[in-house]
Amino acid sequence: MGIEIVDRQAFQICGYGIECTLQTWGYNAVRNPLFDKYRQADRAQAVEAVAAPGSGLYAAAWFISRNGDIMYMAGRELAPGQAAPEGALVRDVAADKWAVASFPADADIEKAWNEHYYHAGTTLGYAPNYGQDVWFEYYPEGIGGPYELWIAVAPVEE
Repeated sequence: MGIEIVDRQAFQICGYGIECTLQTWGYNAVRNPLFDKYRQADRAQAVEAVAAPGSGLYAAAWFISRNGDIMYMAGRELAPGQAAPEGALVRDVAADKWAVASFPADADIEKAWNEHYYHAGTTLGYAPNYGQDVWFEYYPEGIGGPYELWIAVAPVEE
């Protein structure tokens, strides 16, 4: 797992999500229901119609309460000037510096997240930026293909 530090401009992810808690959280437990929901009733087609050209699939997560409730959302980057389909969520992602790790399709996602989250950029002088409250997976070729894990980072001050 190589880690690259990337500066990324602000963007929006548009899609559909599921809520879970820290007690029910586990990538292997929530990923299939998430992507099943995304594919239901032509939701994926509606999102793709307003997506930025060439954008892959995102699976973004963030805390929605102080109790540890999490929103896990599948979607695509919203093209500038486009409106979200009815019932879809839109998540703003602020411009930031990100530690990005790439993985082959057969790499265990839960293991990859655990390793990447706690080691993201530390050897490069960065640590997770807890001020950015979203983290995400990016599937450039769609679900089932290789993927990237993105975590906001900040330089470690000595």
